[in-house]
Amino acid sequence: MIISVRMRSILVSKSHALSLAEVRRRVERAARRAEVRYNVIWRWVDDGVEVFPPPGLARGAQGRLRWSEGAVQAEVTLPSSLRLLQGAIESRLVDKLDELLAC
Repeated sequence: MIISVRMRSILVSKSHALSLAEVRRRVERAARRAEVRYNVIWRWVDDGVEVFPPPGLARGAQGRLRWSEGAVQAEVTLPSSLRLLQGAIESRLVDKLDELLAC
């Protein structure tokens, strides 16, 4: 697993042994669940999914999940209002990717 932090961005890359179709199925299921549970907006974009939170404290945040054979990459861009929570958000992102890719 590779984790890097850019200016107000979190980038996590994790390897996997799933088929691309299985990764896509799991990502779509997770996105639909987040849409219902947290009122996020998500859409397919080229080789991945973009996720936007509802208006509020997280306004300006954005997430993108891309995958290829053997790897998934998640990037979250945070607004200034969430900068102090970057470590907690990064930890939660890693946990959620682990759950998503568990065999």
